[in-house]
Amino acid sequence: MRGIAWRAFWRRKKESGLTVALLALVLLLAMLFAYTLVGYAGGLSLSEARLGADVVLFAKEAPVDGSAVLFSPQPINAYFEAAPVEAALRSMPGVAAWTPQFFAQTLNADCCSVEGENRLVGIDWASDFLVKPWVRGVPPERFDGNVAILGGGVPSYEDEIEILGAPFHVVARLRPTGTAMDQTIFVPLDVARALVAASDTVVELWGRHDPAKSLSAIFIRAEARYNPDLLAYQLSRLPEVTVIRTSDVITGARETLSWMGRLLGVFGGFAFGFGALAVFGRVAADVRRRQNDFALIVALGAPRRRVYAWLFWETMYTAFGATLLAAVAGALAWPFLRDAFLVGQGQPFVAPPPAAVVLGAAVLVALAWAVQLLVALWAVGDAVRRPVGEVLKEEGGL
Repeated sequence: MRGIAWRAFWRRKKESGLTVALLALVLLLAMLFAYTLVGYAGGLSLSEARLGADVVLFAKEAPVDGSAVLFSPQPINAYFEAAPVEAALRSMPGVAAWTPQFFAQTLNADCCSVEGENRLVGIDWASDFLVKPWVRGVPPERFDGNVAILGGGVPSYEDEIEILGAPFHVVARLRPTGTAMDQTIFVPLDVARALVAASDTVVELWGRHDPAKSLSAIFIRAEARYNPDLLAYQLSRLPEVTVIRTSDVITGARETLSWMGRLLGVFGGFAFGFGALAVFGRVAADVRRRQNDFALIVALGAPRRRVYAWLFWETMYTAFGATLLAAVAGALAWPFLRDAFLVGQGQPFVAPPPAAVVLGAAVLVALAWAVQLLVALWAVGDAVRRPVGEVLKEEGGL
């Protein structure tokens, strides 16, 4: 029956195409909703476990928006004088380790040979405990001069890149973290300061700050048995900086994810409900219009199982066509989805691994095909049980 089913499927191009397009739209929506929720949930879990710092210090003039700093690739170009803050940290109880960072600027095709929009951050390699754990392979022993480490979401296939007109050698790449690190290019602290000292992007700030003596952030890890909240309270008394607790940022991200999950659930429920009804109506109406064909085949002596086999293969062709169409649409839409999810979203997001995406898509396709087959079998059930005489008296036929 595969040949008959294929000829029937291909002969009815308009009807078959409409069913395929409708099923492909439902599959694409289902995969997009699932991809969004799984990606944000995975990013939140990863960020919560491995942000690495308990407290972060920012310049007083910077907006107190931890999500924008920790989860967005857009740097906050605000600075404070490093010396007094570092001196206070050396004598403050409860501080186990701290590492400074210098936020340079956002890089794009005009000032960096790496594709996409990424941020440039200077780090102190000797004290760093944020970047080193995420290095793929063995972290480099030295990190000085014109060298760079690329975040897990920075696309690059070369070991030599250009940043603000200067050549850099890529010495390491990071695994995905679900944080702003994924769209960050890390360079030595003094190199980042030198690069932006005359940059048109932030040059107006150097009238109030000396870039060689300034920092954008200090990430602090509390001692093992020291309360991070108490440490944050002590740090809040420093005059030049504002304090953000990473636990507060994670809590806010979790609340946002929960709210977004409920919102997507409501809209997704309506979308899938209407989609399921549309597929149900489309398949049922299509099969019922051909009841005479199926009934006549049975009336002429063909076993009923051949009719069921016909429907089996015809729904298989429909499901395959819908899968192919949804895959092509998803591939064409991927650049826009990537920008929406991974660039400037202000929330943690880790793209699900390809194996998980393929497995999830296969489950959705199997479910859609099973529903389609059950609807088709239900719609044709009455036809194959009709008496021979009644069928032969009616007009129409194959």
